[in-house]
Amino acid sequence: MVSFFTILQDFPKNKTVFAMYSPSSYSYEFSYRNVVKFYGIAASREPIMIALEFCPGGALDVRLERTKTTDFQKIRFLYHAALGITYLHEQDIVHGDIAARNCLLDANDLLKISDFGLSTDNEGSRMKGDKVTIRYMAPEAIEKKISIKANNSWAFSVLIFEVFHRGFGPSLS
Repeated sequence: MVSFFTILQDFPKNKTVFAMYSPSSYSYEFSYRNVVKFYGIAASREPIMIALEFCPGGALDVRLERTKTTDFQKIRFLYHAALGITYLHEQDIVHGDIAARNCLLDANDLLKISDFGLSTDNEGSRMKGDKVTIRYMAPEAIEKKISIKANNSWAFSVLIFEVFHRGFGPSLS
């Protein structure tokens, strides 16, 4: 099954969307069970439509908030996330926004990493303007304003917190 996402017309017009979802993009080549599969983009006219693998289980944060989840299920979700992150590291991808809201569940509760809007395949590259999620960033990445794989590892630790606190992240205060 395929899911279509519409990029809203008031979405800032920039090359990021096209760069992330073009056939020459690295996101197009992901083929791993714990990463949402990208099928294509229709960008010849507005609204822009992105075709992705359908994940009927929805976002992990919503599942955790609305449903009683056993510790075994939580650990299973985290294991799947770790597999997805490991795969991304093997592909030299810094996701940039690993969070429960960006982890989707398929019909069998298999967790899949999604939303590659802040990702890069160039570790050490400068972060793009104000597009950062500080709660999920490694301190050294914030300090140097660069994208590093440590971000994915740091974000995974925040994801652990979210999973065991019903989808809610730690406070920044």
